[in-house]
Amino acid sequence: TFCLRGFLDFFYRKRSPVVGLYDVADLSLARNYAVVKLSEERKILELVEKPERPKSTLVATCIYAMPYRALSMVRNYLDEGGKRDAPGYFVEWLCKRVDVYGYVFKGVWLDIGTFETYGRAKREFPRAYGNSRRALRGVDESEKTR
Repeated sequence: TFCLRGFLDFFYRKRSPVVGLYDVADLSLARNYAVVKLSEERKILELVEKPERPKSTLVATCIYAMPYRALSMVRNYLDEGGKRDAPGYFVEWLCKRVDVYGYVFKGVWLDIGTFETYGRAKREFPRAYGNSRRALRGVDESEKTR
């Protein structure tokens, strides 16, 4: 878990799109995410969605702050055939057109994109899901069908 205050302050200073980043510290894990290369000013120089051979362990977290002018570019992205089901591809496209910055979060971050990691998040952070027995059990069969 981490506080968003620094992330939002950075966004307001840059007045440009900002992507929340996290160091997963494992190249094999990084293959599952959008891998990022940053400049010293924290401008994203390269963002590659799910690379076969990641160059770093710094990944995008799917936490974004976007000014309206960047959001207004979604239509162009889609008109050019952009993928509709994964926001990382939009950010990859956006980085080639405008300055996009990265903010590296410290603390605990868990991706909840798989049943395994969602269950882990529920076990490690039960208060976020309520203090019920169901929350502590992990993912049950009824949730897998949603």
